[in-house]
Amino acid sequence: MKVLALKLDLKADDYRPFLPLLCRERANRIGDLRQPADRLRSVCGELLVRKTIADLLHIENQEIHFSTNQYGKPYLSFAPDFHFNISHSGCWVVGAFANVPVGIDVEQVQRTLDLAVAAMVLSPEEFVYYQQLEHEAAVDYFFRIWTLKESFVKAVGKGLSIEPSSLTLRTTGDGLLECLTDGRRSGGRFREYKPEPNYRIAVCALGETVLPPAPEYVTITYFEQLLV
Repeated sequence: MKVLALKLDLKADDYRPFLPLLCRERANRIGDLRQPADRLRSVCGELLVRKTIADLLHIENQEIHFSTNQYGKPYLSFAPDFHFNISHSGCWVVGAFANVPVGIDVEQVQRTLDLAVAAMVLSPEEFVYYQQLEHEAAVDYFFRIWTLKESFVKAVGKGLSIEPSSLTLRTTGDGLLECLTDGRRSGGRFREYKPEPNYRIAVCALGETVLPPAPEYVTITYFEQLLV
């Protein structure tokens, strides 16, 4: 498994010269986003995926054509055993690449939190525990659970059809995390990272066979490397 992280140091409007490196459909969708910062993050995420695919599969950028499943998750029809996922928040864009279904999420930790939002993300069991914590600990707990669940949902590839509150994360006896879906155990391997104190990254790999180990650290990449 490969986990990459890119910290943005560009101005919001700097994305425009790089739109031709994307397929026309994707460039048009990005152009429809309201906020220039969202366009920049989306372009950089796309470039990160394309550069990594080109390097790992030894193909040219123009040979990369994405298909999507019924829930909108992209995949490579010509390389069914190659899985990838991206996420972005604040100044970080991250990507995960593996030979099994994989999901990744990055979140910028916000120190104010709405109870209604917490109730939508946390399972009843998790919500009870969350309410017992002091504010700072509660915020850290919420964002940890949120990123882990998002990585799992994205690995499954069914989008919003999975309610985060239907999932419960527990620590097993060996210190690993397991995900329960409506009480049923789901196989997966999780890994967490903190590129900065106010950011959290979680990666989830799924499969019935032996899962690839996630790297101990994310690999930091730079924008200039995506254009080589």
